[in-house]
Amino acid sequence: MTMDHEGLPVAEDDGEKAARAWAAATWLDDFWSVVIAIPALLAFVPGVQDVVSRGFQILATDAPPWYLGALGVAVSWGFARRVGWEPKAVRKDG
Repeated sequence: MTMDHEGLPVAEDDGEKAARAWAAATWLDDFWSVVIAIPALLAFVPGVQDVVSRGFQILATDAPPWYLGALGVAVSWGFARRVGWEPKAVRKDG
């Protein structure tokens, strides 16, 4: 059961319960956490530091803006779903 800011129980409809369960079970934020952590960890491993650095250089200079934007949206959406954020157009309450 969900509690409001005063600690009183708040009724949830089935859709809200399903959305909360789905958001809790999603793996997207975990996936992006690992993807983001890999280059940070590899930057300390001798022998792959140049590869990590070159990869970031390529992303900074050669990746098309639409790709970087899409990547940013995908990562943001993966984390936003964990906290229960939805675009206003998807919400049932307006």
